[in-house]
Amino acid sequence: MRSSSAALLPLLIGAFSVGGCGSDSPTAALPTAPTTVVRPGVVTPLATLSGKVFDTAHRAIAGATIEVLDGVQVGMTTTSDASGQYWFSGVFEEGTRFRATKDGFLEGASRLGPSCAPCNPHHWVYFYLGLPIAPANIAGDYTMTIDAPAGCSALPAEARSRTFMATIVAERNQPTAANTYCRGDFSGASLLRGAVWEGLWIAVAGDYIDVTMGDLHGQPGIIEQLGSDTYFSAGAWAKTTIPSPGTTFTSAFEGEIVHCVMKPGLALLDANLRHNCGADRAVSRIACPGGRLTFTRR
Repeated sequence: MRSSSAALLPLLIGAFSVGGCGSDSPTAALPTAPTTVVRPGVVTPLATLSGKVFDTAHRAIAGATIEVLDGVQVGMTTTSDASGQYWFSGVFEEGTRFRATKDGFLEGASRLGPSCAPCNPHHWVYFYLGLPIAPANIAGDYTMTIDAPAGCSALPAEARSRTFMATIVAERNQPTAANTYCRGDFSGASLLRGAVWEGLWIAVAGDYIDVTMGDLHGQPGIIEQLGSDTYFSAGAWAKTTIPSPGTTFTSAFEGEIVHCVMKPGLALLDANLRHNCGADRAVSRIACPGGRLTFTRR
């Protein structure tokens, strides 16, 4: 699965565009990027500062110019490498503004937040640059089918293909360019509700999308109860291009499909609302890596 190092880092975006996946969803924050509270006036000693530059669908942007806009190092510039990463060395004050630019993208701005103790280096600034075109309009109601890979014969037949109702809407508070970040919720079937990473999130850049279902570290985004003690679950990361007119889109995914039979009387979700099909709690756990997601508009 892909790295989630950005999970502990601030996401402060300055570029906005039009179009996309709707605009009236309930307020929700990026699950992987909590907002940083900046404390102006706190000076960081001589340090290495790093970050990455992405587009709004999380693709790295190489060759972007990053500039320090104020503070002691005002005017300092650097360039992102092939992975979108860049570095600065110097003395920086919390709240220092930075700008990222690249031909073919909208300008982005961000600020330096407090030191991140578990990070290396301890200071990071991320950018998510919008495209100068409207993002694909993916808002709407879909059937979502999850298919296991053909070679995963260990999965019971009932877990090899499952279909659910899904509704995709734009997050009201867009952390990236307008209507480039969407939330998907499920309905129908015998869904087990309340899991800590329930749902899916879709980042959009033009006709390209990045789909995350679950937390990418073993916690699924959807759980269905198949019997009194039997469960189907899936976590996924998929990326694809939306075909015109975009009524259906499909992609292979990285992740895991799990068929779990719990011991009688034990719940699948533990006290922290996390999927827990461990050997001490389950009669059997059959897992299959990867699979395919298909969204068909209703």
